[in-house]
Amino acid sequence: MKPFKKSYTRPVPADAKIVKKQVRENGQPIRKPFAKFKQRGGRVVEAPVSDDGTRYRVSSGKYYGRIKTVYGQEDVPLCTDLDASKEMLHQLQRKADREAAGLSDPFDESGKCPLSRNTWLDSASTWKPK
Repeated sequence: MKPFKKSYTRPVPADAKIVKKQVRENGQPIRKPFAKFKQRGGRVVEAPVSDDGTRYRVSSGKYYGRIKTVYGQEDVPLCTDLDASKEMLHQLQRKADREAAGLSDPFDESGKCPLSRNTWLDSASTWKPK
């Protein structure tokens, strides 16, 4: 499994210009409509436009991964770095495979909580020697 970026659509801004840009589809050059506009920071963006011309397509900032669990497939958010996302996806898939085989770690979730939540620390702090 490879990490991927999800895509979503946003409305085309009022000041956007629709331009035709040459892209390759199936090895053939095709001219497609793109919205060209400036973002808030002043950066010029060219994004592909939907068929009706009212929305443009953007890919998400972070990567996602699809892991196979006992209950089916699940999309999980990863991070913005591709190499780190690959490693995170590998670890999550390995964890899901181990849980499916019945080899899960029973202390996995309890190890993530802060030490202040452990009850034995509270009792130790109130303990007084005789």
